[in-house]
Amino acid sequence: METKRATPSKSSSLRMRTWVAAVITGLIAGLSLSTTAATVPTATAMQLKSANAHDAAWVKKYNKRLRELVNKRRANHGFKPAKNTQCAAKWAAHWSAKMTKTGKFAHSDLGGLLNKCNANYASENIAMIWDGAKPRDIVRMWMNSPGHRANILNKKARLTGVSVRWDDKQQAWVAVQNFVRN
Repeated sequence: METKRATPSKSSSLRMRTWVAAVITGLIAGLSLSTTAATVPTATAMQLKSANAHDAAWVKKYNKRLRELVNKRRANHGFKPAKNTQCAAKWAAHWSAKMTKTGKFAHSDLGGLLNKCNANYASENIAMIWDGAKPRDIVRMWMNSPGHRANILNKKARLTGVSVRWDDKQQAWVAVQNFVRN
């Protein structure tokens, strides 16, 4: 596992900045399938803010934008977009909730994800970020980590689900993106 840490810049107090608290290399497992995803309009720059933590519509929009940007990176490298699937999204939501409840930042059991989604491939990216993180910041972080990048650019990753959730104890956001193929 790889952990990256950065500290906040004190000189930028007017604008919230993104810091990486921890990024853990994604786990890869699996086999194969295919899908397509609809083109989605470009969203304006969104920032994670603890004030939005309980606004379900805002969190849903942020999750969607995060998926869009991951798919843009996939397209830039010649891969089909990963289509949103309820099963992977529910698993991501379940896992982000568990991490915030227990305070343990770690990957889920991908065997459980494989079984739950009746999949033959599964991988996962997780991140912990502070207020001010834009979806592009999370994607950039993942693309700069070899394990996370491999998950995003894996041709077996055809379906996906995303969840971001505020952790009151850590005073940080937790992001989970699962990829599956059935």
